[in-house]
Amino acid sequence: MDIKIPHQNQQRELDVDDQRFCRDRPLGFHWNVNPEIVLTLDLPAPHSDNDLAARNSIIAEALIGAETGQCVSFSRRKNAYAHQRRYRGTAYTYTTVIRATDQLDELGWIKVKKAAVGSLGWQSTFRATPTLIERVGGIDLGFSYNPHELIRLRNMERKLVPYTESEFTRQARRDQAAFNEAYEAADIVLDAPDIEWSGRVVHVDDAIVLPARKACYRVFNRSPRFDLGGRSYGGFWQSLPKTRRKQLTINGDPVESHDHSQLHPRLLYAERSLLIDGDAYDVPGHDRSVVKVAFNIAINAETRRSGVLAIADRMGGPSHRKAADKLLKAIEARHSRIGDAFCSGAGLRLQSVDANMAAYVSQRAIREGIVALPIHDEFVARRGRDADRVKEFMEESFHMAKAVYVRCHI
Repeated sequence: MDIKIPHQNQQRELDVDDQRFCRDRPLGFHWNVNPEIVLTLDLPAPHSDNDLAARNSIIAEALIGAETGQCVSFSRRKNAYAHQRRYRGTAYTYTTVIRATDQLDELGWIKVKKAAVGSLGWQSTFRATPTLIERVGGIDLGFSYNPHELIRLRNMERKLVPYTESEFTRQARRDQAAFNEAYEAADIVLDAPDIEWSGRVVHVDDAIVLPARKACYRVFNRSPRFDLGGRSYGGFWQSLPKTRRKQLTINGDPVESHDHSQLHPRLLYAERSLLIDGDAYDVPGHDRSVVKVAFNIAINAETRRSGVLAIADRMGGPSHRKAADKLLKAIEARHSRIGDAFCSGAGLRLQSVDANMAAYVSQRAIREGIVALPIHDEFVARRGRDADRVKEFMEESFHMAKAVYVRCHI
């Protein structure tokens, strides 16, 4: 049931921070090094502060890529840079990126591989050269991470797009900044006997983890609306396997996690004033973990065909299409009372509900000085009082959301 990884350098329209799906690191302009280091690389005088910032981000990504074993992908098409400065900073323009990569390549600090003209779906890449790695070896590079925009909006094609500010976006940004301040101030460590938790990059099982990434941001999924999606992403703990998250410590103390069991099925039944009969993911003849994945794919799918194909993909590919169709029919039969929710795109509105629930929990936790790390409908907090209080906040959030959500759908 693992997610497939596309061929190296074959890009999807994903958030630039999301490393789970791409073998190359997309150039995001979120990482920086100490500017004094860039000034030692004998580069031509920068045209502006933005040129200097572009060089900084490119050098930072190249050095991280050297440690993760990845090239860094970037576009040489002007339209790829349109409307992105909100999300990647004012230095992220076609002119600054192309000028900086070409200069760094010419001087031997990075090696650029340009994509062939007309190669649809492929981008150019660069990597740090041994010369650059040797030059900065042993120096404290002062790496830092800046997510830039904390409230992000995507269109139907999953591309980040501009939006008009509102009281909602301003308040949501203020809230997220407060949450991030708590994460940044906490000492969050993976305490595992087989993992050396040090340096900029840590390899944990099949995941690439960058411990400095603590800041989170919210992603909404249907421009121009802000009532679909809205979940929090970005914190390094979200890329850890569930078993590994149990090995986290917060300020030196072990943690405990709590989640909302069967949250989306419960909400779907609640909006119809119904109760689930038993375990929502218990479908005779099928493994529960497989049913859980298929159920959630089905309520996120816009059409039945796309739902079947997505389930088949998670099962192993197109050859599993018949098995996927059979599984979906079994789930629909098991949940005939909410049958209209499957393959209807209901998942995004449900994500909006659980995202607002998570924001409520985070707000309550902040007020009591509790660090509660979000993973969608799950929270990780220090074992004992902190985790117990977070569980109480989660229960409160469910009852509040259920009351509002059901009232709006009756």
